[in-house]
Amino acid sequence: MNIFDAAMAAVVDTTSSVFGYTATWVKDDDHTYAAPVKYIDKAGQAKLGEVKFGVDNWMIEIKDSDFPGLKDLINLQTKVPMSINVRGTIINFFGIVADPVSDGFCTSIKLRLKP
Repeated sequence: MNIFDAAMAAVVDTTSSVFGYTATWVKDDDHTYAAPVKYIDKAGQAKLGEVKFGVDNWMIEIKDSDFPGLKDLINLQTKVPMSINVRGTIINFFGIVADPVSDGFCTSIKLRLKP
């Protein structure tokens, strides 16, 4: 890994650890993955940069290596169950759309509340 990729990876790890919440995903083989993610909820800021968040627009940003195979699974299916621990409250979601982030290390996942 070159020095710039290493610096970017360090920034992603630091911001996820400091500002993130723990997301959990149980893969089909019953292996559980858990890691800090950047989470935007509908009650948060109405606008972050140029992205507007609405009632159906919860999002997380994951580091791809923390959740191997999740991005591909979401893109193959319509709903993948996940949960996020937000200040002690577990919120259950379906991951419905996965888009790569321009840094090359992360994926942005659009979420829908699980009934």
